[in-house]
Amino acid sequence: MNQELRLETASTLPLVPEKGFYRLVDFPTGFLFYTEIEDLEKVVSAISLVTDSLVDGNMAHNMFFTRGCSPGDSDVCARRGVRIVVWPRMSCFGAKDESAFNVALCELAGHLPFKNRHDFEHSTEKDVMAVIQKYLLPNEEFLQLEHQLTARLQK
Repeated sequence: MNQELRLETASTLPLVPEKGFYRLVDFPTGFLFYTEIEDLEKVVSAISLVTDSLVDGNMAHNMFFTRGCSPGDSDVCARRGVRIVVWPRMSCFGAKDESAFNVALCELAGHLPFKNRHDFEHSTEKDVMAVIQKYLLPNEEFLQLEHQLTARLQK
């Protein structure tokens, strides 16, 4: 896309920065990995450990890759690295309303494909965040998961 996504410069909190592992701040709560070519193997291993842990725990999640700024370098940035975001979320089953605003990885990343004119013209940021929040883990559960994953990555 020619449009920059806010995710490309979103603020982060370092969790295990030596392995490229951060938490997104002021964005739908998720984990962010950042890499440039020289750290690729180390970060890919960390991503595998996290996603394997989520799969082993039967936890639904979405993953999104985009170019982006190094964490802490969002003021002036060439977006020369890659940001990989993993959003642990609530499982949802059954058919979805195909005409409604549904939450998946594009919506979590800030790209909002509305499927009907009414939603496009009348949805506010507050409306969208309310829908997205229903699919994310409750804060306590997310913080517990963050603690577990951080401990595993520090071994």
